[in-house]
Formats: sequence, structure tokens, C-alpha cells
Amino acid sequence: MIGIFINVVIGAVISFAGPLYDKEDYHTSALSGAAWVLELLEGHPNRIHCELGVNKHIFHYLISYLQLIGINHSQNITLEEQLAIFLYRCVTGVSQGGQSILLTYMTYVL
Repeated sequence: MIGIFINVVIGAVISFAGPLYDKEDYHTSALSGAAWVLELLEGHPNRIHCELGVNKHIFHYLISYLQLIGINHSQNITLEEQLAIFLYRCVTGVSQGGQSILLTYMTYVL
């Protein structure tokens, strides 16, 4: 009787703790920049919402609005990339180190 109880407890602990040790990478895309944004726009609708916090139609609306008020592509980065970087930063709350890397990248391409 105690042996069965112990087996049940061990099984429960393994099934609960398993995902904590067997982690699977989330960001597996080899793409970056414009290709990554295109992958988000052409991919599963839930993915863009998960990564950028908005649905596809909202992303397209924001692009249209930014163009309407005079914001366009820069020399080295598309408006879609700029918006994606901004939204990704808002959604993920990139750490201070990540933020400095992101700002360095944006300064370089802008």
C-alpha cells in the first residue's frame, strides 16, 4: 500500500517537474530583421500576437497610420522592422542588457 502511494507521488513529481528540466527553445528562427517580420506576417496568426502583442490586421493598421503621419522606412531598416522592434520591446520588456543591444542595432541601421 505504501509502495503504491510512493510510486504515485514519484510519478506526480516527475510529471510536474519534467518540463522545468526538459526545456525546449522558443526562439528557434534563424531569420532576423525583415525576414523575421515577414515570417511573422505570413505565419500562424497566434505567433505574431505572441511575439508582438498585436494581430496582423492591427500591425498593418499601425503601418498605414505611421505612413499617413509621415513616418517611413529609414535607409537601412523597413518601417515594418522598426514597428516590430518597438512592439517586441513593449511585449517582452527586454532586459537592460538586451535593450542596449537593441538600441545599438537600431542606431547602427538608422
